[in-house]
Amino acid sequence: MKKFLIIIFTVFAVVIAGLFVYLQFFDANQYRGILVEKASEALGRAVTIDDINLTVALDKGVSLKLSGVAVADGPHFSDAPLLSAESVWLNVDVKRLISGQNLKVNSFKISDASINIRQHISDELRAITIDHFDFQAANIADGSAFPFNGALMALSEKQNITFNGKARVDSAAKQLSLTDVNLRSDLSTIAMDQLTQVVPQVKDLGVTDNLQGVIDLNLEELIVDDQTMPAVNMKGSFKNGSITLKELGVPIKEINADIGLADDVLTLKNIAARIYSGSVGGDVRLINIFQNPLVQVNVKCEQLLTEDLLDGKGLPVDLRGVMRAEVELAGLLAEIPAGLKGNVSFTMDEARIVDLNVLDVVFSHISFVPNLAEKVSGNLPGKYKEKLDVKDTELKIVYAEGKLVAGDLNYMVNVEADEFLAYLTGVFQLNQTIDNTTHVYIPKDLSDSLIQSVEELSALLDNQGRIHIPFKQYSGPVDRIEILPDLGQVGRRVIEQKGKQELRDAIYKALDIDTPSQNPSDKNTQPKQEKPIEQQLLDGLLNEIPLFK
Repeated sequence: MKKFLIIIFTVFAVVIAGLFVYLQFFDANQYRGILVEKASEALGRAVTIDDINLTVALDKGVSLKLSGVAVADGPHFSDAPLLSAESVWLNVDVKRLISGQNLKVNSFKISDASINIRQHISDELRAITIDHFDFQAANIADGSAFPFNGALMALSEKQNITFNGKARVDSAAKQLSLTDVNLRSDLSTIAMDQLTQVVPQVKDLGVTDNLQGVIDLNLEELIVDDQTMPAVNMKGSFKNGSITLKELGVPIKEINADIGLADDVLTLKNIAARIYSGSVGGDVRLINIFQNPLVQVNVKCEQLLTEDLLDGKGLPVDLRGVMRAEVELAGLLAEIPAGLKGNVSFTMDEARIVDLNVLDVVFSHISFVPNLAEKVSGNLPGKYKEKLDVKDTELKIVYAEGKLVAGDLNYMVNVEADEFLAYLTGVFQLNQTIDNTTHVYIPKDLSDSLIQSVEELSALLDNQGRIHIPFKQYSGPVDRIEILPDLGQVGRRVIEQKGKQELRDAIYKALDIDTPSQNPSDKNTQPKQEKPIEQQLLDGLLNEIPLFK
């Protein structure tokens, strides 16, 4: 019996040794055609393999190395491969094979692979190339969880994304599940020229410097099978970000946000950032991110000083204050900025115009009335007399709102001070031009004082008893905007009014009609006199003539 066992063991050893020697010289490439056929059939895409190398070691098991692996892209996208790898290497546990147990892959590795992701967005083909993709996993067995990790290079000159997690393969259910997957990336490594090729809107938005910030994502669970669409639920964070926009000239920094990805909706919640001395907060959503994303933005900005934002912008006045703004925008990513629409509102607190006394400017610009300031100073209410000696103009209300349509901002601005009320309306266009109309009104009590001294100014009164000063309409580049009174129109209105009155008086005199006293200084002190009936009839007839209206 002992001799028999020795014979059996010797024969087994010789067979194993012979099998080992055979496998050492076995040319696995003779089965490459079958492997390529089966792989192509399983993936539904053409697969090519340049070389297959099989090695066997009793202590390391069976190792299979595939070189020059490529998987073709879809016929509607490109002739370039979807995936190409310098090498795919795996090692199989020989002991489990010999013992008849389920196959176990001790290690699996993909080195220096490239992945080309292409998709049609608004009839335009966009592509992202992932280079230097490395992936490795260990202890892979059907039905058991195994760890994996890797790194890749996307829109960069070096590997800038790392990931790790656990996976599980269920061959019976044809199901792959991923759990506790962490992905991390440093945005400072992204090359802007590559990013703008994939997302041209980044350039349109005026992004000038490289992005900054760290993205840290955690995928709780992802299950992929051949029956249903995968449901993606991912949470994460964005920390210490920074972005510089051309129009601002300085970075929006210290950007932090919570990231969520559910199915095809990507959200950035609880955004917090700093711009100059102010703060920015809000939310951003990208809906249908795998096709043509719809962008929704709801952002608020508070405690932003005007001198930080407006200095050096070439504005005609030095405006100081603390700004608050709210922006609600929406539009397809592929159509930004022209496709954006939404609403913008703006408020300024503690506002003032530095080194400009608007009341004094009003007096000095009504040049057709010589020495206007001296003439009215005696009739001015006390608060206005004090303001003539102040170099700044305090603003009680500064409010603006706008509606964004097709990239153009239709705006309305309301500015109110003790001395004046100003209304600006117009359109700020994508090409950095502006069409602006301005109207300025002097409050009724100040208007009454002015007219008491210069009766001709009554020609400028509106139906609320306020002096209305029209301004010249401006159309042109926004950095050359001019807001100037239309003195020609003001003068014409005064001259027309004076001419009308003189013609009216001449008609009354010719018809021998007496008129009550019109001394401007007596308007507020004398009781109102009833017009003679013949004057009332004549005024009714004259008022129907356009010249007298």
